[in-house]
This record gives sequence, C-alpha cells and structure tokens, in this order.
Amino acid sequence: MNLAAAPSRGFSARSSTKEAPVEMFHKNDLLPDELKWFGLKVDPFNEVFDEEQFVYPELEALRYQLANAMLTNQVVFLIGDSGSGKSTLIRMAEEEALRTAGDKLKPVWCPVNTARITDVVLDETLLDALRGLSPSNTTSRAKTLRNVMLERHPTFKTALIIDDAHRLRPAVFMHLRTLRQFETARRLLAIILIGEPALAMLLKRDDIQNVFGRSRLINMPPLTAVHEKRGSKTLITKPARVVEFLRHVFERVGHGAEFGQIWSDERAIGMVGELGQYPMNVMNVATLAMKMARRAGSRVVTPEAVNMVGARS
Repeated sequence: MNLAAAPSRGFSARSSTKEAPVEMFHKNDLLPDELKWFGLKVDPFNEVFDEEQFVYPELEALRYQLANAMLTNQVVFLIGDSGSGKSTLIRMAEEEALRTAGDKLKPVWCPVNTARITDVVLDETLLDALRGLSPSNTTSRAKTLRNVMLERHPTFKTALIIDDAHRLRPAVFMHLRTLRQFETARRLLAIILIGEPALAMLLKRDDIQNVFGRSRLINMPPLTAVHEKRGSKTLITKPARVVEFLRHVFERVGHGAEFGQIWSDERAIGMVGELGQYPMNVMNVATLAMKMARRAGSRVVTPEAVNMVGARS
C-alpha cells in the first residue's frame, strides 16, 4: 500500500452520510444467569482491544488514508457519532504510520479537556512532546516551536491529534492556522481533528473554511453498509457484514459454536445492524437483544427480541 500519495485539495467526504443521527445504546453486561442460559462462559461483548478489532474493508482503506495524512502533513477531519470507533481508527492509523516512519514520526495527542484547549495549551503540548520546553511568552512559544520543528526537518514528522474537536472554540481553529503556516519547502505539521457531526457544522463557517481550505473530511463508515457499484446504482446489503462481525466477536472468546445457535435468525441480525450501525453500538444492541430473548425464554435471538430493544429506546 503506497503511503506517499499527494494530499487532496478541499473538503472531500470519503464515506456515505446518514440521513438521521444514529441512536447510541448504552453498554450493558450479560449477567451470570443470562450467560448460563445461552451456554456462555464469558461475555463476548466485553471490551475489545485494538488488536482484536474487526477491520472491514472500508475501515482498512481509511487506516491507510489517515496514516498517509500523518506522514505527508495533511489536515484531516474525522467525523462520526459517539461510539463509532473514531479514536480506535486513529490509533490503528498511528500504528500503521509508525511502522512506516519508525522513530521519525511523533504523534502528539492533546491531553486536556477539549473545551479548555487554548493556543497556549496547543503550543506547550507540542513543545513538551518534541523537546520538553514550555516558554511562557506567546511570541517566544511560537518562535521556539517553529525552530524545534525546523531542527527536525526534513526527516522528522509531527502529527497533532485532537479528540472531541467539535468542542473547540473558533479561536483555537485560528491558532491551528498559525501552526499550519510553519513551513519550509513543505508543511511541518499534520493535524488530525476527531469529532462528532457537530464538527462538520463548524466547518461550514466561512472563517473556518478559509483556515482549512486544503483539508480532507472523512465520515466514519458504518459497519452495516456494503457498497457495490453496478452501473449507476449503489446496492447496500446489510445483514452479511453484521453476521461476520458478530461471529468474530464470539469466536475471539471461544464461543463460535454458540454464536451459530444464538444468532441463527438472519432477520434479527439485520435488525441489530439497522439499529446499531457501528461496531460498538451493534454490540450494545446485540447485548440488549439477548437480554430480551432470555426474558422471553428463548435461546435464539428473534426479531421480536430486537423489536423490544427498539421499543425501549
């Protein structure tokens, strides 16, 4: 996979957008009685570590795009609902970029509450990460930060990553422009902003569009959409991908056989996908559906059980 592609110009959406926000369901654990009812020893929906993630093709493509952005000093906005896997995707991209660049790349995650981020916080976060310096004067900070980046140029790369960027104040976007203006023959800093759909609304402001005219906007792809181009039509098939995902979740804890028994109704799986859409949310919906099935005395999750989940929301 080539990670040296040139950055794109202007905002560009890389995945389908949704007509309405996805309802996010809270995490629930399967109780001991419920686990016993379904013949399970452990809860398959407990936290999934990054190395156990179900990486579907759209997510795999975005991992390489984001890794490329870190290595070529691009500005990227990653948009998705809470729980859609944005931060996990960025960590996967970070690992991919580090495999390519090794110690020549320094990803810097801004460590504070996003609503409290100021220009001082951004500068000092970068300086602490790159050299451990924290000058108090604004002019000195900017000058020192630029000098530090120039000292590491051209072999060293820095990627500033800010989560919950939809909470940033407009003034912070202006300062990010200042950081982007640090350049020699090329930009010295990649900026990755992660946020909920409200971030996309912020980007419609003229002042912010002017700041980030050469940027990439990426929407998190839902687990449930499989796009197949046939002529001018885009077909969307949902249940198959959700079946793969849920099977993966069960198999990673040694319950592949039980999956086939509990989730034998493809209609129910399709409904879980419709409600959840994103991996974490699908797991939360699936947990609730199993609880409803147990309450109804069924060892198979049925469409009726999933309907009860939707009715409670």
